[in-house]
Amino acid sequence: MSDQSGKLVAIRLNAEELIRVRSKADAINARSIGAYIKAVAMDDGVPVRRSKVVTIDPEVSRQIAWIGNNLNQLSRSLNFARKNNMESIDYISALSFITAIHSDIAGIKTLIAERLK
Repeated sequence: MSDQSGKLVAIRLNAEELIRVRSKADAINARSIGAYIKAVAMDDGVPVRRSKVVTIDPEVSRQIAWIGNNLNQLSRSLNFARKNNMESIDYISALSFITAIHSDIAGIKTLIAERLK
């Protein structure tokens, strides 16, 4: 009967070695450094794959942060007005603002989907 439980093997790498191993693992889209080392050691040839990682353009990241900040400000304002029984809430403007945010998010989703192709 074979032992089905995995055994942990620890290795020690200096900073330069870790960078090199991580770089090689990333180059073949290995699921992890451990999966890469195991595939190489066992001569598997086919590493465990992970989903494609997409780097986000800093400008897109800024736009997402802008959208989030505006949405938070709107939410705080509406909640404050509701809690203080303020009658002068312009719900039409708030809805218009939320619709614009929804449109911006849809545009970002489209850009990300195009980059994943």
